[in-house]
Amino acid sequence: MALLMAAAAVMLLSLVGIGVLRSGLDTRMQAARATAEMTAHTAADAGFTRALFEMNTKLNISPWNFAGVPSSMTVTLPNVDAAYAYNIQEVIANEEYRITSVGTSNRSQKTVTADVKMQGLFDYALFARGWRIPKHEKHAKGEPKPLKKGGKIKIKGYNIEGYTSDAAGTYSGSLQIRSNTNRKGAIKFEEDVVIAGDVIAGPGSQINKVVEMKNGAVVTGDIYVAAEMATVKSITVPTSLASGNAKDFTYKEGVAISGKKSYDKFKIPKGKVQEINGDVEMYVAGEMKIEDGGSLIIPADGSLTLFIGGEKFEVKGKDTGGIINQTLDPAKLKIFGLDSNRKVKIDKNATDFYGAIYAPNAKVDIKDSLDIYGAIVGWEIKMNPHKGTTATYYFDEALRTNGNVSVSDNGGMRFMVKNWREQ
Repeated sequence: MALLMAAAAVMLLSLVGIGVLRSGLDTRMQAARATAEMTAHTAADAGFTRALFEMNTKLNISPWNFAGVPSSMTVTLPNVDAAYAYNIQEVIANEEYRITSVGTSNRSQKTVTADVKMQGLFDYALFARGWRIPKHEKHAKGEPKPLKKGGKIKIKGYNIEGYTSDAAGTYSGSLQIRSNTNRKGAIKFEEDVVIAGDVIAGPGSQINKVVEMKNGAVVTGDIYVAAEMATVKSITVPTSLASGNAKDFTYKEGVAISGKKSYDKFKIPKGKVQEINGDVEMYVAGEMKIEDGGSLIIPADGSLTLFIGGEKFEVKGKDTGGIINQTLDPAKLKIFGLDSNRKVKIDKNATDFYGAIYAPNAKVDIKDSLDIYGAIVGWEIKMNPHKGTTATYYFDEALRTNGNVSVSDNGGMRFMVKNWREQ
């Protein structure tokens, strides 16, 4: 009887042992499959990243030509049993492309498909990139002021329309005003203004709380919520401007600025006229100011690309001064605020303002009573002409990318993901 019971126990323990071994084997096989699937997925992501890198690299070093990009590539990844193969197809000529990347590892295979679209710095008529910032950001002495809650767009007394400075150009899509924030009352339109385009609020917004229209303001296009936050690109100073010993600008009567110039600080005194000669690139490491009645003139055959590293850029208000762009082409005046730039203010201009402002970390404040032509990107944007006046802000569609690869955004054009699918 004892022998029979011992034999039964041995048999039972053997069955339990076999079950434990089988369970362990199944677990190991599942782990191996899961590892292979994750590796294949990672390989597919790597293939997509490589394809996007190749496209953006080509875009930045020469005029865009899809024929110059490796449209397909197969790569075996080092130190891992995985490989990827990607393929790039043109969806809209010179503007939108589809990247398909297949990652493999052992018997597992994952596919990532994404549509990418060319995006420039000035694709929106107005773009306020601010969002919620942590409350306890420290401000070290000598550093620019910390960024606070941003994303506000306040338009009062300015109608907003689209136009193009390029008579031969054709541009698709409606004018768009966009903010990254979803804070209550972040986007405000007042005083019978007409916004001839779309308004886009930040992800997670409640439209009726974020967008406010008062005193007869009208938006003729759609008002909707963005699916994700829009990113911006930091602007860096070209090496040719950043190097060398810069000094404060000294005004000299009748002496024009030409070529490439770097200054520590820049100020045009009251009532003085400073001219630009030809195509000029200028970097101001500190603050830049045009005093009351002072003028900065860009002649009809010239252009100015301006980089502001200081906290403030300011054009003071008088009827006889300001920035006078005689080319009447916004692309001939581009103002780039670096990461340290916190304020861009144009109080008043003697003539209509033609120019594009890209200052993603700065509060942009426009008080001019005349019309504005161009595009504006800021941390937040406020447009309010002097009391008792109205004006029109014309977004120059020629500043958009829209396949227009000749547009120069200081290396700002890049391909961004429009949509993403996995299988």
